[in-house]
Amino acid sequence: MKEKGKKITIYDVAKAAGCSTATVSLVLHNDKRIKEETRNKVRECIKTLNYKPSYLARSLAIQRTQSIGIIVPEMTNPVFSELVHGAEGYLSQNGYNVIIGSTNQDLDKEKLYLDMLSGKKVDGLIILPTFLSEIEDKLKDMQAMHFPFVVTGVKSSMKNVNYVSTNKVEGAFIGVEHLIHRGHKNIAFVRGSEVEEHSSERLEGYIKALNVYGIPFREDYIIKSRQDFSDVREKVRGFKKEHPEVTALFCLYDFIAMAVMKALYDLKLSIPKDVAVVGYDNIQLGEYLPVGLTSIDGNNYKVGEIAARILVNQITSDAEEIQHIILTPKLVIREST
Repeated sequence: MKEKGKKITIYDVAKAAGCSTATVSLVLHNDKRIKEETRNKVRECIKTLNYKPSYLARSLAIQRTQSIGIIVPEMTNPVFSELVHGAEGYLSQNGYNVIIGSTNQDLDKEKLYLDMLSGKKVDGLIILPTFLSEIEDKLKDMQAMHFPFVVTGVKSSMKNVNYVSTNKVEGAFIGVEHLIHRGHKNIAFVRGSEVEEHSSERLEGYIKALNVYGIPFREDYIIKSRQDFSDVREKVRGFKKEHPEVTALFCLYDFIAMAVMKALYDLKLSIPKDVAVVGYDNIQLGEYLPVGLTSIDGNNYKVGEIAARILVNQITSDAEEIQHIILTPKLVIREST
């Protein structure tokens, strides 16, 4: 039984679990050499005793790698590379190297990177998940082991988890609202993958804007595609032939919007005279397209920078304050609308 006011130490955990302090330390660092039965017993004792190891003490006990892992869905999309650049800039200034794991939106790969990088390969993780609900068990294990991590890009429902994101529902709402203010009523959403948390939040904002302005939601106005140029281009061409009444397209990413614009040019349609296009994330390239792309600025660079700052603070201090930061997106109007 824990004595009132007594600070629980690693020695208390070792005694309760019937093992050495070295074994407890290995369990804390998610060392795979420890048997599952022993691991579970030590974890249970940690939970029962409410043991919270000091990150500062950990750094003195083991040699830090001075490396941070960043797990992203892919690096070909400028959205994710911008977030990485924001994190990398701050981490570099604070003496950390960066290891990037690109999952290609594959669940098994996402789980593999979480296991590999949290197993003493890095000092902490910045995670931009594609499959947040499916990896929550792994995040809970990392949380129980006091392994530092920050979730970015999406809001986590888990307690005591640091996350940094933008209000994507609001971002989608103001993008669709802008199209409505331009006189459009038949507005389609080029969604991409259904599994992405980003996709679900932006769909919610799209539907919300339609509802607020009394425009009926139509399921057949949702264009689903893989997130590569050729598939988006093909799907949009087919959709526009079937739905000539659609005069505006709201896109999940600027990356997708560029493929959408190419598909419209293939059909000899003028932007925005025949069809208006709104993207999301305000990547730098969007400003320099032949027709500048109207987009939602999601502050991706800032998201990465803030996530890195929170993570470094988590690693180097005993601060246990949990931060939930949601940035406000803004509409950037260009020639495509």
